[in-house]
Amino acid sequence: MYIAYDVRNSVEYAKLVKSKRNGKRIEKKYTNLGRDLDKELTYINDSFRV
Repeated sequence: MYIAYDVRNSVEYAKLVKSKRNGKRIEKKYTNLGRDLDKELTYINDSFRV
């Protein structure tokens, strides 16, 4: 599990990514966390949420 970031229209968004190996394939499941105001704060909030 990790946090990935996307930039859309000059705004950064955070998403939680769960990855799981299925044979040779890697399946990823994304959960949108919303607009990222502070990367450090986002990480702390998600570590408590998981």
